[in-house]
Amino acid sequence: MKKRLIASFQLITPWLRNPCRQRDPWEKGFMSLTEVSRLPSKGCFALRLKAANTAKLYLIGQTNDNQLTRLFPDSCDVLSLENSLAGGKIRKNQSIHAPLWDNGKRGFFQLDQRTGIERIYAVAVSDPAIEAKLKQRLSRIGDLCSAQKDHRMRQAQGFRTELKGLADESQGGMEWMERSFIHTR
Repeated sequence: MKKRLIASFQLITPWLRNPCRQRDPWEKGFMSLTEVSRLPSKGCFALRLKAANTAKLYLIGQTNDNQLTRLFPDSCDVLSLENSLAGGKIRKNQSIHAPLWDNGKRGFFQLDQRTGIERIYAVAVSDPAIEAKLKQRLSRIGDLCSAQKDHRMRQAQGFRTELKGLADESQGGMEWMERSFIHTR
């Protein structure tokens, strides 16, 4: 039986409508987004993840135009996770909310005017050889702070296949999950 690395992973949005303008949009609670959830432009969301076991964590976004972007780790710590994930590792039973604001409070991603399906991948790796292969693939993808971007649709569509192949090869040393929602106007 494979050892789980990710206990739970979800995309969430504040419970109230138009909460992104409030000081603490999470104050009244949140609801989980699913692949059929619709979130309008100017809406906001965040991710929550809990580790089942200690592993290196990687977060990758895929926009509606199939552009892949490294969210964590990145070159300027946009999600403010560096302090809570020393060396990029999430510890057994540790929970994270991302992004965080500079003051450590729970933040959110704000949606722009582009519509389509938004995806976030969470990848946890405990096998150093598999992590090296994953890092090689991720080196071709820009982060939120760099100009390098992978715009090729084939690359983004093949990304899930690559993740599945690495997870199979790792025999439990890598686990990944994908969450998505529909971004509307």
